[in-house]
Amino acid sequence: VMVMMTAILVFGGAVATSVIEEKSSRVIEIILSTVRPAHLLAGKILGAGLAGIIMMSVLTASAAIALMITGLAESFDVPWSAVWLLVPCFILGYFFFAALYAASASLVSRMEDFQGAQMPVLVFSLITMYVPLFGWSKLDSTVMQIASWIPPVSITTAPLQYAVGNFSALQLVASLLIMVVGVAAVIALAAWIYPRNVLRTGAAVSWKKALTAKS
Repeated sequence: VMVMMTAILVFGGAVATSVIEEKSSRVIEIILSTVRPAHLLAGKILGAGLAGIIMMSVLTASAAIALMITGLAESFDVPWSAVWLLVPCFILGYFFFAALYAASASLVSRMEDFQGAQMPVLVFSLITMYVPLFGWSKLDSTVMQIASWIPPVSITTAPLQYAVGNFSALQLVASLLIMVVGVAAVIALAAWIYPRNVLRTGAAVSWKKALTAKS
């Protein structure tokens, strides 16, 4: 789960870096003369996401093969049926954070200003990573049970609940479907903010201004 979150933030961050570099170099003005902002945003997210899926698949497969060959997993039961969940959880988590990263990056023109703009991403990422980090040994607690249903932290807690038997397959699917709704909402937010700010230069735009700006 921690490897999955690391990959999500690395490749989501790559989307943000790309957006800021295009804005600071003014290349974005040339690109958008032939491509619609929404199409460019989709291409960025899908491209980095594909690279992330390949990396996650290679890491997961390599780890599984290594455990089998070396016999390191013989002394304890590995819930192999839950390992495959890393892929759909990665996809959902990646789209959630990549959309937020893209929206955040469109608000600034320099990398130096990005720290403040990415605050919502940092808050969500810290919650998503640290809830399972500190609660994995108490998955049957009320807090962890609730967290397994709330996006985006559900992508790191629901797989653990399923792995230890606290979640049925139906509950897992329901949790991921709720995450799908959350992802759709964040993508819609990015689709609103990105086109309206990606061509702006100069001072950083606040989230409040970006959210209240008229069409």
